[in-house]
Amino acid sequence: MQTSERIFYTRAFALIALLLIGYLLYLVLSPFFAPLAWSLFIAFLISPLQRWLARKLGGRPAWSAALLTIAVFFMVIGPLAALGAAFAAFCHERNCARFNPSIPIDPERSSSRRVGPSHVWP
Repeated sequence: MQTSERIFYTRAFALIALLLIGYLLYLVLSPFFAPLAWSLFIAFLISPLQRWLARKLGGRPAWSAALLTIAVFFMVIGPLAALGAAFAAFCHERNCARFNPSIPIDPERSSSRRVGPSHVWP
């Protein structure tokens, strides 16, 4: 009887430890699930182009992959960099106008509109 109890507790401890380690592994890896899903989606969309480009380059899939990696990088990072630069310029303009009242804010680009009885920031 003591041997079967010992086996039961050993297996129960191992199962609980495995579940705990699995949960902790999920917590560590969960921030990477969305980027992995996007990378799989982009790879799925680009794979026919990669095969076509490899045939056009004389059967060199490594060159095709390198060219597509650079192209996709610029296609994704380029618009994000432009958007970030526009946002930084907008924030700079707003902060300069806020701290220096002699600089007027362009009313066409202003986004400080009120909806209801809310506070409008200076």
